[in-house]
Amino acid sequence: MVCPLLADVAAIATSSVSPTLCAVGLVHVLTLVAAWFARMATGSRFEGVCQMACLSLLAATGMLCGVSLHLGPGTAIASAVTLAIATLIAVADVGGASGAGDRAA
Repeated sequence: MVCPLLADVAAIATSSVSPTLCAVGLVHVLTLVAAWFARMATGSRFEGVCQMACLSLLAATGMLCGVSLHLGPGTAIASAVTLAIATLIAVADVGGASGAGDRAA
């Protein structure tokens, strides 16, 4: 026998899940994963493929920033934050000791 509270929670969760918001969330996750792969593939033979996937998903997330204003302000903010984080993952170099000798010279 299922607990009545769990049955109510399951009914609410299944009725309120929007396929559009699930697709937006999937694009956000794929963008972050592609940015991480583009960063890790630097110097390997997969660098070009990973960078193209990352750029494509960054463009898709950028378009979602504008399109998702119709879905609600929270979705647009999530798209903007995902875009900023993915850009920082792919571009920012925060390795402490790797560039220290270059700056001192």
